[in-house]
Amino acid sequence: MVKHGVWENTVTWKALFGQRTAVERAFSRLKGQRSLNHITVRGLRKVTVHCYLALIAMQVMAG
Repeated sequence: MVKHGVWENTVTWKALFGQRTAVERAFSRLKGQRSLNHITVRGLRKVTVHCYLALIAMQVMAG
């Protein structure tokens, strides 16, 4: 068993770790449903725009 430190038992760490599943679900949706798993554009600027558009689409669908 690996010990990570005494910070594991703090309230702050427990709150952050509790949010981890929400972040994992969001990344899963972005990769699977919003085509971020296999990006077909090249270049940092184009990839950034593609990611932003995927995030905007995800927010529109959520609200």
